[in-house]
Amino acid sequence: MTDVDYPILERYMRNYYSMIDTYKNKANDMDELKYMNLESIVKGITEVFNNSEGLLNSLGGMIRSIQMKS
Repeated sequence: MTDVDYPILERYMRNYYSMIDTYKNKANDMDELKYMNLESIVKGITEVFNNSEGLLNSLGGMIRSIQMKS
């Protein structure tokens, strides 16, 4: 596992949220190519997540912090 590649993750997340906005606002515009693009984006996010020890540690710390406040 490696540190988080934030620029790549940020690009994937921006693309993901853009696709979600398109789906919410213009669902009729979603064609097979856009669904394939969305699949590619999700796979990229998953790959960055699975290869990032730092991201897992950050998420774990955030979860512990939230649990302590509850």
